[in-house]
Amino acid sequence: MIVPSLLFISRIFFADAPEPTPVPLLSVAPQVDGKYEPLWDDCPEVKLERAGFEGPLTLRAAVNGERLFLILRFPCKSPMTKHKPWVWNAAAQRFAVGPEREDSLCLRLLLAERPGAVSCDVWNWGACRLNEGAADDLLQVFSLDSPSHALKSVAPDGTPQYLVTTPDEGLRPWSGNYDVKTLHLNPSRYEPLPPTGSRMDVKCKGEWKDGFWTVEFSRALDTVQIDDLRLVWGSLLQLDVVRTLESPPGPLAFGAERSGLIRLRLPEAPQP
Repeated sequence: MIVPSLLFISRIFFADAPEPTPVPLLSVAPQVDGKYEPLWDDCPEVKLERAGFEGPLTLRAAVNGERLFLILRFPCKSPMTKHKPWVWNAAAQRFAVGPEREDSLCLRLLLAERPGAVSCDVWNWGACRLNEGAADDLLQVFSLDSPSHALKSVAPDGTPQYLVTTPDEGLRPWSGNYDVKTLHLNPSRYEPLPPTGSRMDVKCKGEWKDGFWTVEFSRALDTVQIDDLRLVWGSLLQLDVVRTLESPPGPLAFGAERSGLIRLRLPEAPQP
């Protein structure tokens, strides 16, 4: 597990930060099935706008037992559940990668900050590769350094920052379909795969209906994994919602004010 205040030097800025939204403790656990349940009405709604989405998103959070639950809804006129499918190219007489890209979103949970870098615990959902019950669980670091394998990005003030994405320990929830002998039978480029290790910690499911995606996430407050953020009773959880893993850092950029982050106050531990 990772406890930010113990591992890194804190330089988190709170200028003009809104009051945290309280996360209620529910007596019944939500079903992680991509369907909005009436019990979510008892949870305060957070509205936000982010680049890459067709309109404002909403987020609600709750705790039941030892698990955190999140539900997000965002508008989408035409859902895309394919991702780089195999398409037959008659002229070349071979299969090629199609142009479709799945609908997706990522939760970036502020993990910690050290001189020159900000780290995030990332939960990634996709309508094609990551909609069979498990999100992908990763670590992202935005830094002023530029390692050879980093993706160059831009902070809100225009300064360059560099993104390094590292998967958690274990197998991811999907595998590639590259068997050329069967592509005519199954044009999907990706197949679901049971995740293992720390990459099986985050449950998720999305469903599109009536012009909206509803996506639910759930994870244990403490996974006892060294590469996960430990969620402590009564603590402040700060996170952002972005469209893809490659999205710019926004309020999570090194040196940026954190006032643009979603701020959630987890409930106090229930009395025995």
